[in-house]
Amino acid sequence: MDPANSLLPLQLLTSGQLLALAPDCQGWLLIQKPYFAELVGPGAAVGGSFDVRCTYVYVIGKVRFQAPTTPAERRQAYQQRIHYIERLQEIAAEPSPLRRACSMVHQLYEWCGMDEVNRIPSELIALLIGVLPSTVIKAQSKPPESPRSIQQRQRQQPGTGQPT
Repeated sequence: MDPANSLLPLQLLTSGQLLALAPDCQGWLLIQKPYFAELVGPGAAVGGSFDVRCTYVYVIGKVRFQAPTTPAERRQAYQQRIHYIERLQEIAAEPSPLRRACSMVHQLYEWCGMDEVNRIPSELIALLIGVLPSTVIKAQSKPPESPRSIQQRQRQQPGTGQPT
């Protein structure tokens, strides 16, 4: 992991100042904490009390920070951060580690693009969803699922393979 990639964002996030990624920026932050990681995208709150204990920040694409100044801007930034957390929780709820990793890789492809995702260390992706880095590598070697097959799988009842 390249320390130069992380130096400025890490200092910003651990300072305790509440910031947000600009809603129109094309970048993302993969924020590593002591035992897990979070993915934060455009419009989401960063820093403040959320990220004081972060240990590493991986920058995906080009990020631009802004300081939410009004209560409405702060509320919107918090809601966007919660949205990303909830999406990661949905993926992490999948009991199969390989399916979980495939879903995470697919989601990252949608959010960040395939070229960017292929540069992210598998160790960091693994921390997002609680799998081994080797499982992420297997998931990355599988072709991405089509949106239709994902929808069909989600409509099936877990464990039975039968539609609900």
